[in-house]
Amino acid sequence: MVYSGISYWLSGLERTLAKFLVYMVSMVVIAFNGYSIGVLLGAMFRDITGIVNAVPILFLPIVLYGGLFVNDTNTVVWMRWLQWFSPIKYGYTAIMKNQFVGYMSVPSVGDKFIEKLRLNSLSITTNTLINIWLALSVCTLSYLMLMLLTMKTDGTLGRVSNRAQREKLLAAPDPRFTVLETACLGGS
Repeated sequence: MVYSGISYWLSGLERTLAKFLVYMVSMVVIAFNGYSIGVLLGAMFRDITGIVNAVPILFLPIVLYGGLFVNDTNTVVWMRWLQWFSPIKYGYTAIMKNQFVGYMSVPSVGDKFIEKLRLNSLSITTNTLINIWLALSVCTLSYLMLMLLTMKTDGTLGRVSNRAQREKLLAAPDPRFTVLETACLGGS
């Protein structure tokens, strides 16, 4: 929200409260999508190297087919379906339609600009709702992945499946850490 409050007014976009609020909501929903994809990646992989390797594979199509670089006119037919899974596309379309539909410095220049970009025919509200649905779907998938991580080997959900693990977790802390804590806090 802070980013939206700064970037909107510095970008020279139309200075109306309604258009600013649409811009801010669109940016917040795009950020929520990014957050939910990050949580999904964290739930899918047990180590950081898997996440680091998966991020470019996942984010490259999302960014490329977001509407800024690739749209219907400049991509091959068999890859056009990727644009419908890009939350950036829905946010970008909502922001562009918010700014340019009905823009009348020259008769209907805004509508022609939107038409030239070949943005989908969905309304600003529909684009925002689809973007929210995408984020909630990814959050649900993240939850399911986290449930899979906590399952026992027999397929049932449980707390700690192993008695030794339970005892280790409930044991006294390592004495090295208590000495370090005492030294840091100034105790003797």
